[in-house]
Amino acid sequence: MDALEPPNGFKEEEWATFLEGVRLFNDCRYFEAHDVWEEIWDLASGPRRDLYQGLIHAAVTMEHYLRGNPRGVQGVWGMTVARLGGLGAGQMAGIRLNRLLEEIQRVIRPALDMEVGRSLLQRQPDLPFDAAKAPAIVFATP
Repeated sequence: MDALEPPNGFKEEEWATFLEGVRLFNDCRYFEAHDVWEEIWDLASGPRRDLYQGLIHAAVTMEHYLRGNPRGVQGVWGMTVARLGGLGAGQMAGIRLNRLLEEIQRVIRPALDMEVGRSLLQRQPDLPFDAAKAPAIVFATP
């Protein structure tokens, strides 16, 4: 991943931080990925800001899933789809956004299908998760 060149408009430091977030996400370290991307989200504008915010939402969605919080998954997933889906069907920064959304949805489907009550404390610690089948951010080949 480190060999990837920054796309047009990305500064080297921003790109390095972005890639660090991707590495953490792909290692199922979603909370940490979220923290890293927040560093560059705050400084970005336009579509890149939307990309970072969407990836932050994706990481938070996955973190809620790992913590057995279907209510959190359901709440943040809609924001993830709106933000990343709003960037179009293609790719941005080399990421196939629709593929990423499909992979996440496949994993979190059990939480999305749950009927969640009003209790904020309702947890489902037995939500299925297989790290080998976790969603991954994969860069498109040129």
